[in-house]
Amino acid sequence: MAAVTTKRRGRSSLRRREAVAGYLFVFPWLIALLVFSAYPVLAALFFSFTEYNILQPPEWVGLQNYQAMLSEDPSFWTGVGNSAVYAVMAVPLTLAVSLALALVLSTRATGIGFYRTVFYLPSLTPPVAGAVVFMLLFSPNQGLVNAALGFLGLRPPDWFLDPAWAKPTLVILHLWGLGSAVLIFLAGLKEIPQTYLEAAAIDGANAWQRFGTSWCRCSRR
Repeated sequence: MAAVTTKRRGRSSLRRREAVAGYLFVFPWLIALLVFSAYPVLAALFFSFTEYNILQPPEWVGLQNYQAMLSEDPSFWTGVGNSAVYAVMAVPLTLAVSLALALVLSTRATGIGFYRTVFYLPSLTPPVAGAVVFMLLFSPNQGLVNAALGFLGLRPPDWFLDPAWAKPTLVILHLWGLGSAVLIFLAGLKEIPQTYLEAAAIDGANAWQRFGTSWCRCSRR
C-alpha cells in the first residue's frame, strides 16, 4: 500500500513539474499577447468613445464618433467595400492554394522535406520586409515583374497605383505568407492512414474520390 501511495505521489509531483514547465514556456507568449495584442485592442476600443489628440487627456463623447463615421464620412463605406472585396478574393484563394500545396507536399517525392521548408519560410518573414520586397518586385519602373512582362511584349500595369489592380496585388502579397495554412492542411493530411487511400484505390476510387475521402476525414479531425 505504501509503495502504491509513493508511486502516486511521484506521478503527481511529475505532473506538477510538467505543468510548471509548460506555464514557463507559455509565459513569454502570454505577456506578448497581453502587451502587444490585447492592450492595444482594448485601448483602441476605449479611445473610440473619446475625443483624443494625444497631447490632451481623452474626453468622453460616447457614440458621437461612430455616428460621424457612419453618416458623415463617405470614405468609411468605401473602405468597407474594399475590405469585403479583398476578403472575398483572398480567403477562398488562400484556402485553395494552401490545400493544393499541402496535397503536393504530402507526397513521398525525393527532397520533399526541402520544399516543405521553402514554402513555410516566407510565413516567418516580418510583414514589413515582405511588403518592401513586393514593392521592389512590382515597382513601375525597375520591378522584376514589370520587366518580365515587358520582355514578353505585355504592357505592365501600375500594380499599386491603379485601383483595378491594387486589390489583386494585395491578395498576391497575402499569399506570400500562407505557409502556416499549408502546414495545418499538411498536418491533417498526414494524419490520414495510407491504408485508407490504398483500400479506396483497390475498390476502384479515382483520384478525385480519394481526395474527397481524405478531405472528409481531415475535416472531422
